[in-house]
Amino acid sequence: MSSTTPTYTIRLFTNPSGTEVAAAEQVLADAFKGDNFTEMTVGRDPALVLPFGRSVLTAGLLEGTVYVAEDSTGTIAAVAVWFGPGTEYCHTELQQEKALKPLLSQLIPELQVWWSDQFLGEYNQMISDALGSEDALLNSWHLQLIGVNPEHQRRGLAGKIIKLVREKAHAEGYAVTLEPTTEIKRQVYERMGFATKGHHVFRAPKDLGESPMWSMIYSPPSGRT
Repeated sequence: MSSTTPTYTIRLFTNPSGTEVAAAEQVLADAFKGDNFTEMTVGRDPALVLPFGRSVLTAGLLEGTVYVAEDSTGTIAAVAVWFGPGTEYCHTELQQEKALKPLLSQLIPELQVWWSDQFLGEYNQMISDALGSEDALLNSWHLQLIGVNPEHQRRGLAGKIIKLVREKAHAEGYAVTLEPTTEIKRQVYERMGFATKGHHVFRAPKDLGESPMWSMIYSPPSGRT
C-alpha cells in the first residue's frame, strides 16, 4: 500500500469570501485551542478563542498581509497574519474599531481594563526594550499570528510561510520579527535563524494565570533592524 504526501499551495488571502474568512477563523481557533497565552488573554473562556483569532485576522485583512496554505482540495490548512513596514496590529483607529473593540466587548470587565491599561503597554515596552526602538515593529515584517490546523501540523507549513515572507522582507532590506509564547516554539524559531532579544512574563488579573513571551528577530544580511 502506497502513501501520498499531501501537497499544499501558499497564497495571499486577498478579497476572501465570507465562507473563506470563516474557514480561516476556524483554523486559528483549532490551532490555538488549549494554548496557555491565548486562553489567558480571553479569560480562560474556550468560546472566546475564535473571537481572538478573528480580531487578529480582521486587522490583518484591513491593513496587514494574510497568507494561507491550502491542500489539494482547497481546504485552508494554515493561516498567517503579518504586518509589513509601516503597519502594526491595532495601530490605527480603523483596526481598533473593527478588530480590537469587538473582542474586548466580549471579555469580563477586569480583562477589558487589563488589555487597555496594562497588557498592550507591557507588550509595546517589551518590544521597545528588546529591539531598541519604539518603532521596531513598524520597521519590520512582523508575524502577528500563525496557526496550523492540527490535522495538518508537522508538515512544515508554518516554516514555509515564514521563509516566503522572510525572503520578501530581505529583498526589501527589512528584518522579520515575531513573539513566541512557549519555549518549544522559541527553540523552533531559533533553529530557523531567529535571535532571541528579550523575554517577559505577562500576568492576567483574577488568577487567570501568566504566560511568557520572547521577542525574536531575523535580520537581513545588511544588518538593518
